[in-house]
Amino acid sequence: MDIDAVPGGEGGRAPLEVELAAIVEALLTDRVGVRDAIGSLEAVYHTASESLRDEAQVQLHRPARYMRLQGMTAEMATQAATWHLVWCLYCNQTGPAGVGGPDAPDAGDVRTFRQLLADKTSGDPTLSRVASVVAWLESLADDALAAQGAPRFADHDGVWIETRQVSRGPGALTELDPDAPGRQGKALHADNAKAEERLLGRLWQLVRAGRVKDARALAAQCGQPWRAASLGGGGPLGPLPVGVAAVRQDDELDEAFASEELAFETVGGCGTQRALWKWACLQAADAAGRGLGGAAGRYEAALYGAMAGSVPAMLPVCATWEDACWAHCRAWLDLSGDAALCAQRAAPNETVGGDVLMGVLQRCGLAGGGRSGMPGGAGAAAVDGALGVALGGHWPSGQGCPLPGTPQSFDAVFDTLASSSEQAVASAARDPLHQVQQLLVTDRLAGLVAHLYRWLVSREGPEPGEPGEGGGGGADERLAGLPPRALRMVAFACHLVLMLEALGAPTPGGGAEGSWEQARGMREQLLVLYLAGLLDGQQVELVPQYLPLLQEPNRQLLAHELLSLLTARLTGDIASSPDGGDEDGGGEGWAEADATCRRVHSAMTAWFQQALVRQSAPPAPMPHGEDEEDEEMVEDGGPSNGLATWVRPDESRILIGTFLEGVRFSASLGPGERARAARWAAYPLQAHATDSIVDGGYGADEDAESAPPEAWALADALHLACALCCEMALGDGATCGSAAHLLEAVLPEALLEVGAAGAAEQLRAAADDAATAAALDDEEGIEEEEGGAADTAVAAAAAADELDALSAELSAWRSYFTLDARLRDWSGRYEAHSSSQQAGPPSRAEGASDEAECARGGRASLVADARALLAAMTTDLLRGSWLAWHASPERALQDEGAAGRIEIELLVTAVPGADGADGIDVEAWEAGRGLYPRLRGATLFDAESQLRAALQGALSAAEADSSGAGCGLALTVAGPPDADGFVSIALTAQPTAEAWSLLVSLAVSLLQGGLPGLSPHLLVNLRAGRASSAAVCRRCCLGQVVLRCASLRQALVDLGCDGSDGQELIELLCGVGGGEGDTGGDLLGVLSQGMLQRVLQMEADTTVAVMQQAQERARATAQAAQAQQQAGGRRR
Repeated sequence: MDIDAVPGGEGGRAPLEVELAAIVEALLTDRVGVRDAIGSLEAVYHTASESLRDEAQVQLHRPARYMRLQGMTAEMATQAATWHLVWCLYCNQTGPAGVGGPDAPDAGDVRTFRQLLADKTSGDPTLSRVASVVAWLESLADDALAAQGAPRFADHDGVWIETRQVSRGPGALTELDPDAPGRQGKALHADNAKAEERLLGRLWQLVRAGRVKDARALAAQCGQPWRAASLGGGGPLGPLPVGVAAVRQDDELDEAFASEELAFETVGGCGTQRALWKWACLQAADAAGRGLGGAAGRYEAALYGAMAGSVPAMLPVCATWEDACWAHCRAWLDLSGDAALCAQRAAPNETVGGDVLMGVLQRCGLAGGGRSGMPGGAGAAAVDGALGVALGGHWPSGQGCPLPGTPQSFDAVFDTLASSSEQAVASAARDPLHQVQQLLVTDRLAGLVAHLYRWLVSREGPEPGEPGEGGGGGADERLAGLPPRALRMVAFACHLVLMLEALGAPTPGGGAEGSWEQARGMREQLLVLYLAGLLDGQQVELVPQYLPLLQEPNRQLLAHELLSLLTARLTGDIASSPDGGDEDGGGEGWAEADATCRRVHSAMTAWFQQALVRQSAPPAPMPHGEDEEDEEMVEDGGPSNGLATWVRPDESRILIGTFLEGVRFSASLGPGERARAARWAAYPLQAHATDSIVDGGYGADEDAESAPPEAWALADALHLACALCCEMALGDGATCGSAAHLLEAVLPEALLEVGAAGAAEQLRAAADDAATAAALDDEEGIEEEEGGAADTAVAAAAAADELDALSAELSAWRSYFTLDARLRDWSGRYEAHSSSQQAGPPSRAEGASDEAECARGGRASLVADARALLAAMTTDLLRGSWLAWHASPERALQDEGAAGRIEIELLVTAVPGADGADGIDVEAWEAGRGLYPRLRGATLFDAESQLRAALQGALSAAEADSSGAGCGLALTVAGPPDADGFVSIALTAQPTAEAWSLLVSLAVSLLQGGLPGLSPHLLVNLRAGRASSAAVCRRCCLGQVVLRCASLRQALVDLGCDGSDGQELIELLCGVGGGEGDTGGDLLGVLSQGMLQRVLQMEADTTVAVMQQAQERARATAQAAQAQQQAGGRRR
């Protein structure tokens, strides 16, 4: 089969989960059929069992480890046997009993009893299933014999040489025919008895494995040709070969054999000779205990009991559940098959001759010598039995009267095994894995799923723990490429249910439709449990291909867990620094995590797309149906199996979008983690770019030429980036640093804005083409249907406009955070310069002139950079219409007013370092790695009360004023249960321009600390419409820019400038000197009262410093002039 090889694990072979995933992958992609997949699963478990067995053999000197390995070997062997049972029951395309060999030439429609029996067995559903179970049990026994190796026997091991040598002694056996020990009541020589026990034990093993021909050959080889002949009375390969033996019989028998057998049955009766032979085997089995005795007698009784179908004769040597089950099923199959053909046999008075009856009497010892050796009237009873068989023409004698102990149903078989006096058999019958096999045999598939659910999910049965598993067990499992036992059992159960579903379950007899529907829910839970185990074991790349097999709630749950686990890698300490790397090699760790996340995203997208293709194809036929139907279905492009998927269009987009929405509003993630988690929005874009990973795992190669990403992927990424920028801009320096990292590394410009420009251009071209086509249709009078060219043109143009708007908004945020980062860098340099100046002027020692020169150079650089910053902030932010194009009441009412209410919801907390801020590492927070501070206990209660009181007071004042009349303002302040430690404020109003402006003002005042008695708060989340969010951000951010410009002006004066830099700030605040498109006088409205006071104070300080500097310069000039005059007077 075409299943890709997978790399090996610690022990030289791939982990079990990887091998299972490879098989499921091949099945979902229809590269293999379900039969081949089940065969591959059997091979995987069989190989694992063999590897463990080999490892156990070299650990004999370590008993504890040897026992653990033996237990694991038995477990994997049982699971491999279960897979083979599935194959025998549902995948075997030929009849389990074959065809009984070739037809006799020139015989017309006349067929031998062997052929009729094979046809009856394959055609009858019950007999066919019993034959399949027998074939399965015989194959297990054959595999066990192959693993043990063939013992060696000498040619004379079956000859009683020692018994003959002592035959003249007292009490010795005087005759050496096979019946002599029973007839004389004397034992064989001890050496012969031991050899006989060994030989008969091996013959029983061969018969138990369905190898009757090999058993006859061994008997003849060891000097017992009579036993070989007696075992072959029902045919050279047994009375009813099944499985491999049936295939071997069909291959080895020829037309000459069929002609001879047909002629013999014509003379002696169809099945009569067979019935007499079985009767003779039963007599031999009954006499075996009186003959050889001991273990040899039990083996001989079981040997001939297997030929006759006698369960009581076989059970004494059945030490395992499989042996006992085979004994019951083999007897059931043989006797039921014979009974089913009774009506087809010839009349006995026409087919039974005198020679046949004489042979029976001679076999019983009642004719031709009269040495029966039977007690009392046993001889007469035997004659009556033989005559009954011969005259009745069928076995057992008396139609419809099976032998004692013969079962008539699988339930009867398994009930008998469960109550067996053999402890090993009864214990195995209660084992969960053997119960799985029993449910498969009885075709109760819904019950099977329920059993697996109770055992592994609800844990109502025995715990799936390793028997005797102690210290070191995990190392043994890793060496063998196996997961922990609990996960192994879940993996087996999960894939078993999936394969049954692929086969087209439920089958007839699998239970009512309702019970199977209930079982589907249990199947879901099994798969969820397995995938959770994969996630716990960090096998994240194996999960995506299983997700389409889950229904929506569970799929969303597991996808969220998968994405959360991978996001933890992106946001962990290995990628702790904001630039994507750290001193300990975090950049390399980030690159590895980023590559893993990208592969998982690609896999999710590919598997969901594959599932959509499967869902849109015609339904698959039952894989155990006709081959021609399967081939036609594959040729038609439909699935070749019954695996069901439930995937929505754009499933990957929906899941990742939902996850990122949860990340954005997660109270357990800090701003840096949210920024890095946004990397998931980049992977759909990178799917259209190069696969190379550069700059520590961020971004695609900017020089790579590729088609622009799809519009939806760009729109999603732009929406998320703008939303995160908005929330982080309303925080402090740490949140702004995280936003800068988001825009520089996580979602770089080359990935978003450049791609958006190309996609918008393509959309507009498509809109133009669609508009042209619509115009042509109008000219030709063709009536356009809904969704036609005109609608396509409108939708494409709208999508292009949306991309342009989002791209422009994000570009505005890039400008803001770029300037913010430059300012923070400049501030650090300025503080260092100020500190060095406070340390004192350079000394007059050697090298002092160099230090002075460096100081002057540093000052000049600071001045130049500050002037550039001041000019850029004034031009790009204060003078321009930064975010003004959609921070307007008209747009807010258009986008948000349809619901009848406008709402702004804020989640806030204390500023880091403030009183009551708990659980905050200030150093980590400032480095971009910390969580948002939380309010605890009384501090949280006090914060809620203060916020409620301050906001309620502001609302009351607004309602009393004409500005708030009729706005329908409402306020809710609470501590949300899903965000413990934070305070949620919900502000709502009527959809009017005045109400919207008032809501924005309240939100801005809250964040800036502009409400009476309320200090500034740190924003955690903002839920509002796009226009409302932009309006809040515009006012808060521009207020900060005004303060920064004022601070820069003050710093420039401190560096010795004359105060002329940035003088237009006061003009802009007063609305003087603005040109077209300038912000104008609304800058004054963005400042709270406290911020305005700070700006005025800084400007006053700047003015004072300029005046002081002017005075100092004037004083210095005067002093210089005076000194010059004094120097001139001295010269005169």
